Amino acid sequence: MEAENGGTALLEIRPCGFGTKYCGWPDAYMQARLRDAGYPIRAFVYNVEDPQQCHPSDYEAQARSSPGGRPLAAGDDMLARDQHITLKPGPFMAMLAHVGSLLRNTSAWDDAQRRGRTHGYAVPEGLVLGPLCVKDMQAHLAQGATLIRA
Repeated sequence: MEAENGGTALLEIRPCGFGTKYCGWPDAYMQARLRDAGYPIRAFVYNVEDPQQCHPSDYEAQARSSPGGRPLAAGDDMLARDQHITLKPGPFMAMLAHVGSLLRNTSAWDDAQRRGRTHGYAVPEGLVLGPLCVKDMQAHLAQGATLIRA
């Protein structure tokens, strides 16, 4: 997305578990580089944590359906990364609206950064805003996280 004022955003979509259970790996690179550079590109992550929206990769489905076949060489982190996703439109559109609201408004972006509300988690109930790597969604919600029912 690019705004008229030259502001640019990147929205990364991560399948179930990749942005939560295995977040150390995906969070270690791009997010740190953009932060160190002062966020010339405003980076957002949309973590799909609704099992109905995540499906095994082709190679995982094939390996698991072939009894006696070769064991999978991929680790659980790679299986999480390689899932297919079928996004529910409501939460995804809510995330795009959230990104758009922060793209051209520096004070809103700074506030969202400070409050840990730049990233989204698609859950069965809708969209939860939060920081990177929320591993315990129930605790996050109990602490007052924003749930957008979409």
